[in-house]
Amino acid sequence: MQTEVVVSDTGTETIKDTMTLQFDDVSYHYPEEKRNVIQAINFELKPGEVMGIVGLTGSGKSTLLKLIPRFADATRGTVRINNQPIQDYQLKNLRDNIGFVSQSAQFIKGTLEYNILLGGTGDASQALIDAQGADILNKGLDSIIEMEGKNLSGGQRRVSIARALAKKPKILVFDDSFSALDFLTDRNLRDSLAKNYTSMSQIIVSRRTTSVMDANKILVLDDGKIVASGTHDELMQTSELYATIHRIQTEGGQTNEKNESLSLT
Repeated sequence: MQTEVVVSDTGTETIKDTMTLQFDDVSYHYPEEKRNVIQAINFELKPGEVMGIVGLTGSGKSTLLKLIPRFADATRGTVRINNQPIQDYQLKNLRDNIGFVSQSAQFIKGTLEYNILLGGTGDASQALIDAQGADILNKGLDSIIEMEGKNLSGGQRRVSIARALAKKPKILVFDDSFSALDFLTDRNLRDSLAKNYTSMSQIIVSRRTTSVMDANKILVLDDGKIVASGTHDELMQTSELYATIHRIQTEGGQTNEKNESLSLT
């Protein structure tokens, strides 16, 4: 059982206009473990860029993402925002500027609008439309969501994506958030993000290579390390791991839903 991680909140800086994210030789291990879950991670994500992350089970993808909103802090190296250590920023301000969509969405009993805005402000209707949830919106923002979203009939992930979009964050982080979507919805969602949220950076962890094919850069993780990086076309030529995963998932000339779990879970 992993010990709950507590981070300090002593920063005084606030994020203003733009947000460039940098990982500088970042490693992390859980408090009760000595082995690094991720190690020597280096990358830069500039405003408006899309970065994909793929890798085998246990390769450290989700752990890497946790360091961005400071659900944990690096045990070595530095995570930076606009060239400043991430700890320099007020924790609430940092998290207000990050839209984080986890693998499991959380809901409380209340209206659809409340479950999107969580008491904040924003355009819940537009966010849900952009998240490909027009069919959910047709039931009305005043419709009641049951605990754990049990009456959403598969729409939980789209509502949680709408929740992130409504914040108008500077960085969107998707932790395997597209795997619950069918392939057409996945494609339409990415098109919507590219059209309507051009100033927002995106980090997409996905079990489907097709979900990250359009990214400016894709990182391939294995055993906590970046073993390859580049565009989809570049990785198809230079990374045997990435190319094998993609071919298995798309054998027969079209994406194979049955085979999508054969490596990126």
